[in-house]
Amino acid sequence: MGGKPVQTVMLAFITAGLLFAGCATKADYIRQHPAMDKGHRYAMQNGEVQPGFTKEMVRLTMGSPSNITAIQSKDGTSEIWLYPDIIWIPLIGNVKNEYRYVYFLDDKVTKVKLTKGSEKYLEKMEKINTEELPK
Repeated sequence: MGGKPVQTVMLAFITAGLLFAGCATKADYIRQHPAMDKGHRYAMQNGEVQPGFTKEMVRLTMGSPSNITAIQSKDGTSEIWLYPDIIWIPLIGNVKNEYRYVYFLDDKVTKVKLTKGSEKYLEKMEKINTEELPK
């Protein structure tokens, strides 16, 4: 009689374990790639992104971007990932307003750009959409 709820709970734990077993962390990625460039390892551990990072490395380091702009060119598929860092305090307004742009060509970071200021998100995306991408 009491076996069915226990089996259901155990099945739920087993399923959850299998689902999360494939999820990697920065530490897992670094451990699984012992030949990784020392500069890249240090940057990942400190939450920074550098040219040469893969998309997986960027996601593990900074999380998912708030916006991705994809552009097809003769050189391949380019993408620009946007990471806004905005701190807003009631009655004061924006205290910190930065945007980090990560430029990719295919699966590799080619450039990382940090802008500071009060530019609006859509204005920045319009500008990025018309910028020439690095080669």
